Amino acid sequence: MARLIQPLRRALKTLTPLPPSLRNPRNLTLSRTIKGGGGGSATTAAEMRRSAFHENLLRILRTEIEYEKDRSPLLLPEEEFDSFAVEDRTGEQWIRLRGRHRNAEDIRVEATMFNVVETSAPRLADDEPRRNISLIVEVSKGKDCPDVLQFICSAWPDSLQVHKVFLRPCDGSLVPINPHMGPNFEDMSDELQDALLDYLESRGVSDELAEFLHEFMEGKVRTELIGWMEKVKSFIKK
Repeated sequence: MARLIQPLRRALKTLTPLPPSLRNPRNLTLSRTIKGGGGGSATTAAEMRRSAFHENLLRILRTEIEYEKDRSPLLLPEEEFDSFAVEDRTGEQWIRLRGRHRNAEDIRVEATMFNVVETSAPRLADDEPRRNISLIVEVSKGKDCPDVLQFICSAWPDSLQVHKVFLRPCDGSLVPINPHMGPNFEDMSDELQDALLDYLESRGVSDELAEFLHEFMEGKVRTELIGWMEKVKSFIKK
């Protein structure tokens, strides 16, 4: 029996001693508590960083909104121009104008917000980008006429440019896949071009309308930008 105990004692002496934290169960519990506390500190630091980013974003949004409001007064959008009633599509990138001609024709104009036109000519740093507004002008003559006359146009800051003139069904019926839409406006004779421009001008679609649309869209760009930033700010704050 003694021969078995002595080798066992020698083997136990050669074992690596336990670290102090594991010799006492109370120390083991304390060690776990300290480790848990360290993880909580890391989580708190991450939350503080997120909160700082959050507040910084809100601060920038508030600054941008105040700048846009302060740099020039925001005017209420016009509700009329000449013979047209103006329908501002808040939150959308287009507006609609409705008018009548001699109580016999309905005139509808749908205008997009600005398009930036790229040119091949080099542009100086101080030059403003060339911008236009896309227009669809519709002339309809009521239920007795099955078609609508459409003009595809561009409104420049001081002039109106026509691209296409064509008819389409006014009842919403399907248009052929490849309908003949007539020649490009610039390919028409000068006499026909002038006559069609006079036709539009007599119905209020003119260079003056193009100028009005640019002024209107300048205000709409700012109003929509402020509205967008306000919505983003409200979302971030939730």
